[in-house]
Amino acid sequence: MMKKSTVLVVLLAILSASGLWANEQLSRELHSAAEAGDVARVEHLLDRGAEIEAQDDLGFTTLMLASVVGDAAVVELLLDREAKIEARTDRGSTALMVASRYGAAAMVELLLDRGAEIEARTDRGFTALMVASEHGKAAVVELLLDRGAEIEAQFDGRMTALDFAYDQGHREVIDVLRTFGATR
Repeated sequence: MMKKSTVLVVLLAILSASGLWANEQLSRELHSAAEAGDVARVEHLLDRGAEIEAQDDLGFTTLMLASVVGDAAVVELLLDREAKIEARTDRGSTALMVASRYGAAAMVELLLDRGAEIEARTDRGFTALMVASEHGKAAVVELLLDRGAEIEAQFDGRMTALDFAYDQGHREVIDVLRTFGATR
C-alpha cells in the first residue's frame, strides 16, 4: 500500500505533466491581474494560455472580476478576446448583474454596449435592475432604466425593483424608480 505522501507526489507529477496545474496557476494570476487593472499582464497571461472563462471560488469569471473593479480597458480586452458576456456564476449571475450590485455604472454601460442581456435572470429570478435596487445603486438603476430595463419585472411573482428598494430603505433608488413610473 502506498503512503499518502507518495500518492500526493505522484498526483502532483501527473498534474504538472498534464499542464493542469500550470493552467490553474495562470488562471489565478489572470484573475489577480484583472482585479488590479493590469491590462498588459492580462494580455500576457491570455497569450500564455490562461483560461479566460476560469472561475474563482465564488464562481466569478475574469470578466466579472474586472467589471467589479471598474477597469474599462481590461473589460474591453477580455471582450475582444471573446470572454463570454453571459457567463454565469454558480448562482446564475452575469457580469452585468455583478457590476450592477457593486455600483459600477461605467461597467454596466460598457457591458450593455457590448451586448449584455439587460433582462437576464439569476437562478432565483433576479434581474440586474432588482440587484442594483436592492443594493442601493441609484446611478446604476437610472442607467438600466434609461437603457430599457423592465421596471415592473417581478421576482417570485410578486416583488419588483421598487419592493427591493423599499425593503432596504434606499430612498434615492425609490425616487429614481418612481420618476421612471414604478408603482407599488
